[in-house]
Amino acid sequence: MSEFDIKAREWDSDQRHVNRAAAVAAEIKKQIPLTPGMKALEYGSGTGLLSFELKDAFSEIVLMDNSQEMIRVCEEKSAYYQTP
Repeated sequence: MSEFDIKAREWDSDQRHVNRAAAVAAEIKKQIPLTPGMKALEYGSGTGLLSFELKDAFSEIVLMDNSQEMIRVCEEKSAYYQTP
């Protein structure tokens, strides 16, 4: 089990991680002319903090990470946000 697997469950509770994702998302939106229909790939996505910040800017985002626990947390968040 990797260090990131161990930290995955608590990752989003660290405000530094949340703030960094918001700042990076804001800079991406500022620097890249995003248009409807664009797709993205985030490798090293962790729990998906950045992609969740950008979810309305892209028609599709594929998230990948080498930590299975980070992906598991991301999948749980995704299922939660898709629930009506």
